Amino acid sequence: MEKKKFWMGMLVVVLVFGMTVVGCNEYNLPSDEITVTFIANGGYWDDGSAFKTVNTTKGSYEAVGLTSWVPNPKKANFTFVRWAPSPTDNPDGSRFWTFSTDITVYALWKEN
Repeated sequence: MEKKKFWMGMLVVVLVFGMTVVGCNEYNLPSDEITVTFIANGGYWDDGSAFKTVNTTKGSYEAVGLTSWVPNPKKANFTFVRWAPSPTDNPDGSRFWTFSTDITVYALWKEN
């Protein structure tokens, strides 16, 4: 009888542990997926929107490479230069950073 109780207890432990591990991926463990939000920063896309979002994985990216994720926005009397993590970045400044969490990037413009 004691052996039976022991094995029933072990079964309960295994089931609870198994359910915890399965549930962790869904609710508790951090994901490698992040969301990048593109803000046109005074510009717009052909569909009239002022922002776009893209889901991707964590990593390092060149700002120039981001143009393959969304088309460049437009702004009257301005030329799109690049994407930057701040709307007030110098258009000729850093072009490389690491995305480790959700991030918003802003279009930088040069007046024509």
